[in-house]
Amino acid sequence: MIRVLKVAGLFTLLMGLRVVRAERPVFQYRSGHFSRRMTRTAPLEKGRHPWMFERSFHADKNDSIHVVALRAEFQPDENPLTTGSGLFDLSEPAEQRVDPPPHDRAYFEAQMRALAHYYRTVSRHRLTVTFSVPDPVLRLPDEMGGYNPATDPQSTERGLVRLFRDAVKAADSLGIGITSGDAVIVFHAGVGKDLDLGYDPTPRDIPSAFLDLEDLRSHLAEGDPGYAGIPVQGGSHRVREGIIVPETQSQEGYEIGLLGTLTLMFGFQLGLPALWDTDTGTSGIGRWGLMDQGSNNYFGLIPAWPCAWTRLYMGWDEAAETVWGVDLAVACSMAESAQRIIRVPINDHEYFLVENRQYDVNGDGITRGWDAAGVEVTFHPDGRLVSSVPFGVITRVEEYDYGLPGSGILIWHIDEDVISRKLPENRINSDREHRGVDLEEADGAKDIGYRYGLTDPGAGAELGVLHDAWFASNEVHKRVNRSDSVAFTPATYPRTASNSGADSHLHLTRFSERDTIMSFQVRNEWIRSGFPRDFGLGHVPFSPLMADINGSGIREVVVVTRGGMIFAWDESGHPLVNNGALGRTVNVAGDTVDIPAALLAVTGSSVVTEPAAADLNGDGFDEIVTATADGQLTGWTARDEDGDGFGDRVFQWQSSQDSITALLLYPAAGGYYPVLGTASGELIFLDPAAGIPLWTQNLGAAVSGLCMGVSGGLRILWAGTSAGSLFCYNGITGERLWNESVGSRPLWPPAAGLWPETGAGVAVCYEGGGAVFDIQGNRIGTLTHSVIPAGRPALGDVDGDGVPEVVLPGRDRLWAFNHNGSLCSEFPVPRLSWDTPPSSPILIDADGNGDLNIVAATQGGEVSAFSRRERVSGFPLSTGSETTLTPFAGDLDGDGLLELAAVSGRGSVFVWNLNADVSETASWAAWGKDAARTAFFAQPSEPAAPREDWMPSRGVYNYPNPVRDGRTFIRYRLEVDARVAIRIVDMAGMLVQRLEGPGRGQTENEVIWDVSRVDSGVYFCHVRAVSAKGEKQAVIKIAVIR
Repeated sequence: MIRVLKVAGLFTLLMGLRVVRAERPVFQYRSGHFSRRMTRTAPLEKGRHPWMFERSFHADKNDSIHVVALRAEFQPDENPLTTGSGLFDLSEPAEQRVDPPPHDRAYFEAQMRALAHYYRTVSRHRLTVTFSVPDPVLRLPDEMGGYNPATDPQSTERGLVRLFRDAVKAADSLGIGITSGDAVIVFHAGVGKDLDLGYDPTPRDIPSAFLDLEDLRSHLAEGDPGYAGIPVQGGSHRVREGIIVPETQSQEGYEIGLLGTLTLMFGFQLGLPALWDTDTGTSGIGRWGLMDQGSNNYFGLIPAWPCAWTRLYMGWDEAAETVWGVDLAVACSMAESAQRIIRVPINDHEYFLVENRQYDVNGDGITRGWDAAGVEVTFHPDGRLVSSVPFGVITRVEEYDYGLPGSGILIWHIDEDVISRKLPENRINSDREHRGVDLEEADGAKDIGYRYGLTDPGAGAELGVLHDAWFASNEVHKRVNRSDSVAFTPATYPRTASNSGADSHLHLTRFSERDTIMSFQVRNEWIRSGFPRDFGLGHVPFSPLMADINGSGIREVVVVTRGGMIFAWDESGHPLVNNGALGRTVNVAGDTVDIPAALLAVTGSSVVTEPAAADLNGDGFDEIVTATADGQLTGWTARDEDGDGFGDRVFQWQSSQDSITALLLYPAAGGYYPVLGTASGELIFLDPAAGIPLWTQNLGAAVSGLCMGVSGGLRILWAGTSAGSLFCYNGITGERLWNESVGSRPLWPPAAGLWPETGAGVAVCYEGGGAVFDIQGNRIGTLTHSVIPAGRPALGDVDGDGVPEVVLPGRDRLWAFNHNGSLCSEFPVPRLSWDTPPSSPILIDADGNGDLNIVAATQGGEVSAFSRRERVSGFPLSTGSETTLTPFAGDLDGDGLLELAAVSGRGSVFVWNLNADVSETASWAAWGKDAARTAFFAQPSEPAAPREDWMPSRGVYNYPNPVRDGRTFIRYRLEVDARVAIRIVDMAGMLVQRLEGPGRGQTENEVIWDVSRVDSGVYFCHVRAVSAKGEKQAVIKIAVIR
């Protein structure tokens, strides 16, 4: 006779004898810990993230875990607040049930066989679970309700620990060898308190739990850090952790398999973190994976495969790197040989994992299972279990994804920073808006984990629906995105942005229909092929360089670290030299692993200043020049004439153990000459060929920075000091031209440019301000705003007036000042401040529209770009980890277009293609302007012709207005030089104050009015300017509020 057991849908039908209405149950498990002892089944010398390096698993590696499964009964009771009598159900079933009694030793052995088969399958035979179920049944000293008072969470936690301890102690007293196993499971009589039914008729049932040493220590030893576990065998061994699960999960109205709960708890034992929100209990990945509601798919009988991240974390699968612009095949989880997971990088700690999940691999509409006696059971999509004879515990299933909400490609957004930060607390998905393992739901909604009401439009989608998967005919995705095709791009819902909101520029398109092997395509027109590249953790890098260090005519990307490592890649991301060097990194599980490193050279001592690069001797090879802590200045090339597998030294100079504090490569006849400053104030112009100084000066204080300039036939060198002095020298002869005390505070490295009327000039910044000097040492401008610099300034025409501005990174935003010190219009940017300082900026035409943009590394590992009014389209880009390193822009591959390189704080170098023409002279492309660190903006100023209205009234205003903080800036635009007088009167016409204002033409001018002694009210400000063109006046109102 065919037996049918229906467990799905809205009712349970048993042999036609009775109907019990019940909705699909949701499991609400305890928020606990996971094991730190058994977190790996891959070889320890191999990390869990295969994309970090080339590796293959040992095919014959088969890790084994032996489990001692104890059976524990309570003291008999008739407590209506618990399920059952406290004893195991040893009755003979009157009808077919899920996990039918008698729940004797054979029954629990069958449950363990089911557990072993599941993990052997999903680990691809890399994990073998063996077990023993010893006799006799243990009798605990208390009733079931005594172990769960259910008065508060703490009392429940304490009861669980007591239950586990009592079971272990009882087993030990009977001589049961608990320590012969790697793990302990306590099966207790009764039903688990794990179902969220919306009501709780038996609140004192026992929750299922994995208990670790922290739990035992907290409740058995009052948190004593010296407590090592439950003593057994006379104290010679300790039990440190274990699992508590019930004999069954079936209860009145529900037929539920125990396997789902058992596989989930055993996941904790293996070291798998929960993927639901352990703070609130809401779902994180729904029914799409083992470590959430997927553990109880098909009513606990068919737990889902672990999601792609979980399998990689445990070393049970490998991820293939993406290839741009071609159709990529991804096979379903059950496939044996084809690639099953593809990794698509976003930044240095975020990526997408793409996998193919199919709930019915063979397409027959059903799946099959077998009990321990080999009785076959077929599972049907409407919830029917069909068998010709009675069956017991189902120990094998052929398709563990049969209970999924649907089939297709799943795209997981992985954030390793979130995982690393929250993994120790088992909270990696505790923030619904920023999960560590997040499913990109193709239907455009973020339903999983959301709490909907019964009549809400999203009701029923909280645990996942079929349209969360990506496939060509996903009509919900098409409707939401108003598109004829299914695509995952920066412009779709959901979008491919990083978690900070930065644009990844990733386009995942051309999804095929649902099948055991599916395909899709990945495109990224911004990221350069071959990048990003890792050079390993433990390094503190300087800003990147682009230089032709192998003489190929094409530039390479170079990263120098403070520890003295020099890494170099060609334009395609290949190591410049192949010497088998390895770097070190730590994966998200804490394993230290090796990665290939593009190591060019090792300096032998820590590098103390920003490195530089230029062709020192005119041989067609750029040399990388480093200054190290031992006072050595060294030039490096990519040539390996000594055959040691590393780049050669081309020159070396020792500075008598004086620490080098500044470095510049000065262009002169025949090549470049290193100029360096030292901690003792020495300024040295060096001949690299002869290895001797051509001239030396002493500045009296540590040299804080250098820049050069050219004015007519005069070549200039400026140097700033830690004492606040600025020195100007003839760069060829070393003759001091002038020096000026700018203030008592250390100067940031200066920057030079060409301005109208004055020719070459120099801008310097210090804490609280800055100034601009002409070539004769005259101060031509003082910054009108007090700015705390966060890096060296850059020079360039960012407002399109033909004159370079001084662009300065402040503590929380970017500033731009005219050369007379007035604030440039539309600055600072952004309007809302950052939490961390930006890097020293570069100034390039990032979007190809002909205007200079400000580009800087900003908070959250972003590379941001601004015009004077808004963000540049396509930015910010993301490196991932926080960094204050200045990007480098240049033509890397010789195609006439800009590439942009940036380094993350985590040891990755990124290169993006920009759709913009190269303009070397009109750009400030690096820290210090260029690879030689000359810090000289050499483009001549070409100011626009003066307007006829030489003091436009709309250009006269004050800010802020009204004035609340004690001062306001009176601002006016002049097209020609003029004398400016300002008169401020009150409402009665009485004079309040006279001010004299600057009168520089073709720029904005500012005067500060101090209102600290002015009463509240409205005042009239008369601005009068007299020039060769006549006289102009303007009147503005200023409101003062005190």
